[in-house]
Amino acid sequence: MNKKRMTEKRFCRRIAVVMMAVLVAMTALPAFSEVTASAAEKAKNMVQLRIGGKKMTKKTYQMRQGTKKKLKVTGKKIKSVRFRSSKKGVASVNKAGVIRAKKAGTAKITAVVKTGTSGRKQRKRTVWMKVRVVKPQNPSATDRPANTAVPTDTPSLDSGRILIAYFTRSGNAETLSYLPSGKCK
Repeated sequence: MNKKRMTEKRFCRRIAVVMMAVLVAMTALPAFSEVTASAAEKAKNMVQLRIGGKKMTKKTYQMRQGTKKKLKVTGKKIKSVRFRSSKKGVASVNKAGVIRAKKAGTAKITAVVKTGTSGRKQRKRTVWMKVRVVKPQNPSATDRPANTAVPTDTPSLDSGRILIAYFTRSGNAETLSYLPSGKCK
């Protein structure tokens, strides 16, 4: 075959491939714009739970027994919020969104949020988070290894009686013995 004819065939094939790609892209473009529009609409109407500055929607938050945390609902056009707890004995939540950790365990906190203006455009959204309540740790137990016993014959710092002893090699030792309530001689 002629060289000129072969290059024309290759050129025609390339143009056909490019035309097919353009045709596919044009048919997919409206669907792509609908997907991005619905994603933008969802982002605009998104409702989130927050504790402090942390996003907590669909996450687990750990609290110590006996503590409280304020739960905030963020989003656009929020009309009303109702909170509820799956296990009120573990963690309860009041109308203002304050979570109170009562005893060790896990509870699911749910917020039913009404968004929108009024009438037909008003929507209910449900968002949730989990709260894991742990017992507070004993600070004196964490300071020492588990296999050591607590000495009973040493005075505690709370008694107010502390012995400070200075020893020198020259024999001029200054010893301060138990001084009641921090009085010095």
